Amino acid sequence: MEILNVVEDAEDFKKYFVKLTSQDDCQKVKDALRGSSFEGKEIKPILTQKFKTNLDKPYVVVENLLRCQDVRNVFANCEGVRDVDELVENVENAKTINARVYFESVDLAGEAVQQMNGFCVGKNKLKVTPGVAISEELQWRKLECQVEEYLAHSRKRSELLLSKHEEKLKDLEKNTPDLPRRGKNISLEEYDYREKTRKTFEGKRDELVEQKDEFEKKFKQLFENFRHQTEEQRSVNNKKGIECILKSHRSKTEREFKKFEASLPIYAKRTKILETINHNQVVVLIGETGSGKSTQVAQYLAEETLSRGGKIVVTQPRKIAAISLAKRVSQEFGCEVGQEVGYHVGSDKKVNNKTIIKFVTDRILLNEVLKGKEMMEQYSCVVIDEAHERSIHTDLLVAMLKQQLSSVPHLKLIVTSATLNTEIFLRYFDNCPLVTVPGRTFPVERVYLTERPDDYIEGVYDKVVEVCQSGEQGDILAFMTQQNEIEKTCEKLEKKLGKEAVVLPLHGKLQSDEQQKVFHYCSTDNLL
Repeated sequence: MEILNVVEDAEDFKKYFVKLTSQDDCQKVKDALRGSSFEGKEIKPILTQKFKTNLDKPYVVVENLLRCQDVRNVFANCEGVRDVDELVENVENAKTINARVYFESVDLAGEAVQQMNGFCVGKNKLKVTPGVAISEELQWRKLECQVEEYLAHSRKRSELLLSKHEEKLKDLEKNTPDLPRRGKNISLEEYDYREKTRKTFEGKRDELVEQKDEFEKKFKQLFENFRHQTEEQRSVNNKKGIECILKSHRSKTEREFKKFEASLPIYAKRTKILETINHNQVVVLIGETGSGKSTQVAQYLAEETLSRGGKIVVTQPRKIAAISLAKRVSQEFGCEVGQEVGYHVGSDKKVNNKTIIKFVTDRILLNEVLKGKEMMEQYSCVVIDEAHERSIHTDLLVAMLKQQLSSVPHLKLIVTSATLNTEIFLRYFDNCPLVTVPGRTFPVERVYLTERPDDYIEGVYDKVVEVCQSGEQGDILAFMTQQNEIEKTCEKLEKKLGKEAVVLPLHGKLQSDEQQKVFHYCSTDNLL
């Protein structure tokens, strides 16, 4: 703190101008003084956000100087020293003094602080701090450097990602097979296969182009918003506001970079999805397997609805799906589970007041809907994922939400699935809009048994043992029809394979911690 000057007016009141290093400190002092008095006179604090800093005579404050020492000699190696004021703190018994050392510029004063702070003169260690004016100016300059570094780094990384994306696009165009004319040299089956392959490549090329356009548009929007918001804060001299904006935009741009790097198919359709949701209360979204709908839709909605303060709730038919998705989305969102991203399954609940995205089971949300529309006022969007499973809870939830949509007009409903009978849902919601997102496919090799086994359980057991003993690395997922079949097969495989593989059951009646074991790191070659 620094008292700049004192003014006495005609009414014998004294006005003190007190300068502090931040707006927060100014506000705290004002709040502390409000309503107080001194010698029977009320103290009236007034906060002035804009106070012109006098940088004509920048200075540093030096403490712990011995009285016999010449301040100028101590600072002889520092450039730009203009003047020195010695200040004796305790006149009666002052072994040390404080001093102000004036410099020709703020930069030279800042260099002197770095050079002389902690410097030992005899047995005394000097404490050199910048004056309030210099401290504030240096903080502003440091902040401006951080802003410029953020902008330069973001541009550089953006250019690098776009360059890699262009290479990916060129490689795809280079590898796109030509379609020969129909003739005697090629069979009809071969021609159809090549035609389908070419269409697949062309579809992927269009997807890459859309992803590039989406990234460039979003990146430009983020930069324009950042400049606009920082200019507003500069106009009111709010340094802390700029720091908060810088931190927020760093997080936003980092998420955007990761989305573009991942290049999920749904990223190319983000603008279309959001525009459709903004203009309609109910939307059906068909996202094929691997499109990224389960992890990305909630994040897109959160980025759009943060300013409105509504939460996004996403339903899943199973507990393990809700928990695993919450963990994955929290990593991508840059937070811990239970903070901005949380979940609520059964008695296991990880949410707080900051939670924006909440993953729940169908049954949990159904219970909330049954409590009345007041419970649903906290949500801005409801996403029914995996709607094609059509469980009793899902169907009841869809019916109850349809009834409440008219009484909660701000609430958006998005029904998503990979393999949904769209006609049923479109008719049920009065021909609401439909958005389709292509999926991501991977080559699958099919190998069939030459003979049908007498017992399919024994057939699964034999095939798993054969694969594990073949020496190939990887994990195996075997589907069975009943819980007791799963448990018996697991017991037999554990006895047979021993330490060659980790054998784990996975079904709906397991506790959440037991289900989560299949996602834990395993040091063995095979996980079954």
